[in-house]
Amino acid sequence: GQKDFGTTFTLEALPAYGYDFDRWSTGSPNPKRDITLSSPWRLDTTFYASFKRHKYTISAKADPEGTGTFIGVGQYEYETDTAVTAKPATGYQFVGWTDGPTDSRYPIHIEEDKELIARFEKIPYTITAVAYDEDTIPDPNVGYFDGPNTYLFGEEVPVEAIPHTGYEFVRWLDADIWRPTRTVKVTGNVELQALFRRKTMKVKLTCDGTMGKVSGAGDYKYQDLVTVQADTLYGYDFDRWKEDDAAGEGPKFSFYIEQDTSFTALFKPHEFEVQTKAEEPYMGDVTGYGKYPYKTQQKVVAEAH
Repeated sequence: GQKDFGTTFTLEALPAYGYDFDRWSTGSPNPKRDITLSSPWRLDTTFYASFKRHKYTISAKADPEGTGTFIGVGQYEYETDTAVTAKPATGYQFVGWTDGPTDSRYPIHIEEDKELIARFEKIPYTITAVAYDEDTIPDPNVGYFDGPNTYLFGEEVPVEAIPHTGYEFVRWLDADIWRPTRTVKVTGNVELQALFRRKTMKVKLTCDGTMGKVSGAGDYKYQDLVTVQADTLYGYDFDRWKEDDAAGEGPKFSFYIEQDTSFTALFKPHEFEVQTKAEEPYMGDVTGYGKYPYKTQQKVVAEAH
């Protein structure tokens, strides 16, 4: 504007929105300066002020705290373009920004300070388990599990390997663990492997050794085919097996073992036939003929006419 010679006035540089005062052309960094029109050279004077773009702060935080980090936060000049990218921490996944966008890259046109909030959540992972037989072949019939399912990152999950009837747990194949229960910390999808084997079962056989003998006793694996046999000594016959489980079976029979088993073979004396007759029937009679058990005493009587 116009000022009278000899007057003093204040000149102030006022930045527009989005800009900051930088300096006067004379080098002064103060936006206000006092001017005195006291010499001819100041009668008509132009003062030049330099401005620069204001830097705005772009910040971001994770919800919940500590579940993610960010690339692109910082200070940027007015009317520039940038972007902030959300990076989930280990075990978490990006869900979305609280103001709506679901892309992890958030583009921004700089016009003001801005704070972004990104939501993260734990990643669900799956625990599976496979049962192996004693030949290390997968077989769901040897055992099953309590615990495998879908869980969130960081959870500690108890898992138990449970054998089916006739089997027993041996160890975990995926870890040096020899007990059926274990705790798994979820850090990703995982497959557990448990080894089972058939139980050892006993067959016990007894008999009266003076009448016969039995064979087939010993240790067997669950569902092995077992053959037992009772053999008589001279003068004796096989009678039956004492147990109801073997009712109706002969001296030799087979079965698939499913538990510890015992059998007792029963024998009986063989019946021998005693035949009697008189050489000359008109001379007399002979009595005592018939069938009699082995090693019994019988009386045979010859009576003359």
